[in-house]
Amino acid sequence: MRPTLFGPRLRLAPATLEHIKLFAELNCDPDVMRHVTGRSSSLTDVEEEWAGRLGPRTDESRGLGYWAGYSGTRFIGWWGLGVPAGEPDAGELGFRLKQEHWRRGFGFEGARCVVDHGFSTVGVRRIWAGTVASNAASRATLTKLALRCIDEPAPGVLTYAITFEEWRSAMLEERKLSGG
Repeated sequence: MRPTLFGPRLRLAPATLEHIKLFAELNCDPDVMRHVTGRSSSLTDVEEEWAGRLGPRTDESRGLGYWAGYSGTRFIGWWGLGVPAGEPDAGELGFRLKQEHWRRGFGFEGARCVVDHGFSTVGVRRIWAGTVASNAASRATLTKLALRCIDEPAPGVLTYAITFEEWRSAMLEERKLSGG
């Protein structure tokens, strides 16, 4: 079962079909979707997207899947650690935030919760994420999470990844620097 995850300002609740209207509101913003599809999405597009996300890309028994993020009662966006096809020991990181919450650290905070959950609770061995080269904010968030760019499978499309060992080393270094 996917637990509720908590950051300093965020509560990540397991995503369900009850969140579709919030996800549709998010996806109707063309700026939010610029690096994803290049255009805003219809409600039908969102329903189809989330039918896939909440189906084979979610593994409730292991705690992998998607979360709706809130700060207090305000919907911020979604974060996910999906099940990549053919990679049972990996998780695919993703996130999308409402434009009004960009550049406030929410993307990193929520992604950190999901990455920490994937390695420390679920026991995945590798987490990866895809983004486009033109999405500087996403690339900066992934780098801050200690993921490194490992591949460019198509022109302008980048793959970032981190292994359990790299994550553990980064966490130990962070603790040492903070005096903990």
